[in-house]
Formats: sequence, structure tokens, C-alpha cells
Amino acid sequence: MVFDIRASHAGKMQLTDSLTPVPRPDPDVLRQAAAHPESDPVYIWSYLLSRTVVGFLGLALPVVLILGDVFFLAGSPTARGSLSAYYHSGMRDVFVGTLWVTGVFLLTYKVFSRNLENLLSSLAGIAAILVAIFPTGLPPGHENEATPLQLRLGETAVERVHFTAAFVFIGLLAVICCFFARRESRRDEVDPGREHMFGSWFWGPFHYVCAGLVVAAVIFMAITRQLLIGETVAIVAFGLSWFAKGSELRTLYPRKA
Repeated sequence: MVFDIRASHAGKMQLTDSLTPVPRPDPDVLRQAAAHPESDPVYIWSYLLSRTVVGFLGLALPVVLILGDVFFLAGSPTARGSLSAYYHSGMRDVFVGTLWVTGVFLLTYKVFSRNLENLLSSLAGIAAILVAIFPTGLPPGHENEATPLQLRLGETAVERVHFTAAFVFIGLLAVICCFFARRESRRDEVDPGREHMFGSWFWGPFHYVCAGLVVAAVIFMAITRQLLIGETVAIVAFGLSWFAKGSELRTLYPRKA
């Protein structure tokens, strides 16, 4: 028995046990497959899964910080004044780690695309990383726990960078949600063959609602100074938008014919 190696149209090699002469692979097909590996469903699934994970982190962050501090680390018996305040608690690593993961993903996931949406995503990623690096001000009774950065630059200066970066980050999240909404509203027209649970009639308004919640949260914080509630609403709205944008179930798990 003679084993032959054949090239499929997708550019993948298959082992066969046929004695039939093997036709020469089409060089153009092989070059196209090598030049566009992103067309492979595995790449699409990996990309969508990464976006889903970032959305899940946004949804989980407020819950993990608050419950982890109260029940698992014997921290404050009540919620702290803001999500940023958990930097000065036993949940610091979770807060900083989540912001770094989110920031790096936003900065790099489509960094080579040249359009406004991806520029804003990169800026949002940089802002998220700055929020993690530059902590908010020290809570009362913790004056002796200043970080090296606060000791070097001054607590006030560090806090200003923190709030500026946080404002930019949250504001850009609303803008990105609007980009999602605009694209999803036209999906049935520009990409009719791509399946998604529900349709454009649902997902366009859904992302606009998420963007509206982020904006409303910013206004709420500016008026009431209730940072924890406003930050939680904004982060959860961002998480919902990204989780929905990534978890395109019919793309990740296509129906069998």
C-alpha cells in the first residue's frame, strides 16, 4: 500500500492510501491559504473567545472586588467608596490584574487596523493601564501605606492622573459601544450570511443601550459623587457589550448540517 500526501483546498495536508496519481496542488490556492490564515475558523473562534473573556472580566470585576473583600479577606464590612478604592485593600491584585488584562487586550487586539474605532480602543487600553499604575488617594488611616509612586510624585499628582485616565477610559468605552451598535445595526445588510442569535433589530439597540448606560453613569457620578455605583454601572455595561459582541454563539458553535 502506498501512502500519498494530498493538499486540500484549505491548504491542509491529508494522508491517503490511494494508488491513484496525486494531482499537483494549485500554487495559487496554497499561497492564498498561507497569506490569509485568519480565514481559518480557529482564528475566528480564538478572537471571539478573547473578546468574550474581556467582557466577562468587566461583568465580574465589581462582584469579585466587593464580595471578595467582605467575605474572603475580612476587609471592610461594607462596600468601599469606589472600585478604585479596592486598590488599597486585599483585593489589590485582582483590581490591578483585571485592568492590565483589559488594557493590554484593548491596546493590541486590532492594533494594526487603521481606523478610528481601533485608535480609540488603543487609547482606552492605555487609559486602563494608567488607572492600574496610578492609584487613587489613600483612605483615612492609611497615610503610612503610600506607594513608591505616590511618595515620588506626590499623592495628589498621582490621584489626578488616576481620575483623568479613569474618565478617559470610561468615556471611550461608551464610544466603542456606539461603534458596535452602528456595525451591528447594518450586519444583516453587509454580511447576510453570518449568523448570530437574534438579529440586527436587537443587537444594534442593545449596544446603544450599553453606551447610554455608560454615559448615564458618568453623569450620575458627576452629580452625586457616588463613585462606586457609577463605576459599577459603567463597567457592567461595558462588559455586557463586549460579552455579547464576542459570544456570537452561532459562529462559535455552528449548527451541523
